[in-house]
Amino acid sequence: MSAFVAQPPHENPSKLIANCKTDEFIKVQDRGMEEFVNKRERLIKAHKERMFELRCRHWDEEMALEKEFNKQDSTGPNL
Repeated sequence: MSAFVAQPPHENPSKLIANCKTDEFIKVQDRGMEEFVNKRERLIKAHKERMFELRCRHWDEEMALEKEFNKQDSTGPNL
């Protein structure tokens, strides 16, 4: 009978370090992507809000012009 016990093969320490570095790299990339997506969503929301405000302002100015035109038109010709 043999006194040797079969042991599982040990991984190369450099592979373990590489795996740890890879895992850490992936975590850092995930955090970076999450931050990027959040920032992008905030920027898109802010842009949409600004565009809405501009459209409202433009609409208000256009309505003011129409009211002025109607006011002048209703007073008759100024000769």
